[in-house]
Amino acid sequence: MVRVLAAFLCGGVPASLCSRQVAVPKTPAANQAPLVKAVRVITTGGEVAKVASGVVTVEVGKPLDLEKVAASLKSLYRTGAYSDIRVVAEPADGGNAD
Repeated sequence: MVRVLAAFLCGGVPASLCSRQVAVPKTPAANQAPLVKAVRVITTGGEVAKVASGVVTVEVGKPLDLEKVAASLKSLYRTGAYSDIRVVAEPADGGNAD
């Protein structure tokens, strides 16, 4: 099994999401979730892992959806190829730190 880090790069709000404990602070502007700029699954060695289509349901260009984050985690675990998955959302270039 491979340990991975799934990174959701968002414009605006840094948040640390771990495994099944999913929490993202709401943005002050109208409580709108930050837009997802990129999604990457990264091994503990720092390499980007290739993931089958449809396993990660978080969509680039759309607001970060915690239900899709949770579903993506479950899908990654179900593949049997990953263990100890951690999710990290961080500001992307051009995002603000509000």
